[in-house]
Amino acid sequence: MRGDQVGRVNQNGRFWPITPGLEILFDETIFIPPMGTAQRRVPDALGPYALDMGDGYLIHGTHVYNEGSIGRAVSHGCVRTRNEDLGRLFELVPEGTPVYIY
Repeated sequence: MRGDQVGRVNQNGRFWPITPGLEILFDETIFIPPMGTAQRRVPDALGPYALDMGDGYLIHGTHVYNEGSIGRAVSHGCVRTRNEDLGRLFELVPEGTPVYIY
C-alpha cells in the first residue's frame, strides 16, 4: 500500500497501483482491499440487485467483468447469481420474505 492505493511492486522496485473499479482476484479468490483505499470501491460489483440477508451476507448479482465467478467460492460468503436471474427473483419475491439457504 502507498497512501490510499493498493498495488504491486515490480522487479525494479517501482510501485504500480491496481486499477480502481475492478475486482482483484488471486488464485480465483477475491482479495478485499482495506477500508478507505481506492481499490475498495468497485462500482456495480454487486450487479443491479442485492438482497440483504443480514450479518453481512447478500444474494447479489455480478459485475459484468466477473461473470465467470458465478458458482465459485470467490467471496466471503455471499451468493452470486446471474444478474438476469436475480432480477427475476426480485420481481417475484415480496420484500421481507424469509430466506433459508441449506
